[in-house]
Amino acid sequence: MHPSELANYKSAEGAARYNVRYETHFSKRLSDRIEKRLLEGLLARIGRQELLLDVPAGTGRLSGLLRAGAARLLEADVSREMLKVNRANRPEGALGHLVASALSLPLRERSVPCVVSVRLSHHLEDEERRWHLVELMRVARDWVVVTYFAHGSVKNWLRRVRSALTGRPPKKTLPTAEVRAIAGKNGFRVEADRPLARLFSGQRYALLRRAAAGGNGR
Repeated sequence: MHPSELANYKSAEGAARYNVRYETHFSKRLSDRIEKRLLEGLLARIGRQELLLDVPAGTGRLSGLLRAGAARLLEADVSREMLKVNRANRPEGALGHLVASALSLPLRERSVPCVVSVRLSHHLEDEERRWHLVELMRVARDWVVVTYFAHGSVKNWLRRVRSALTGRPPKKTLPTAEVRAIAGKNGFRVEADRPLARLFSGQRYALLRRAAAGGNGR
């Protein structure tokens, strides 16, 4: 992640802006409804979990939905300020809050039954996006729910055309085939891989399930 972007997320002002982001913009409110419906379906598919880790948890936009799918919810974020707002929003909502990066989680291998990581991958640099997937699978005992911006999506194709014309930076993406390959290399298989919206979003939700002991793909 670019240092300036990370600094914004870590600031009190950045946390306050993010806290209302999905409430003040019509497109974000619509996206929020669609996303929660999609995530709810994936959580129903894996069943209620004993413990679920949400990283990055942000200010708790998904906390209520995730808490309903698990007996205990652990929320982690690299931003202490985000977690402060999170706790203020839902003081009774989580088992605990952990200041930690999704690229280096202070947790043992296979220590959490299910790990959820939403809307982080497309903020990360090339190797960080791959490392992020491996780190989630390292700490997950059974399941990983993760989003990524698909390289082959219509939204990314349009962005690449616009980037060529305007010089605007391209999206930070991952090919779907590479997500599958990384999962397989680390003892997981892709159980589902669904677009948030085929035309208007490049975000995809991948549901990964541990299939075998697997290796460490770092």
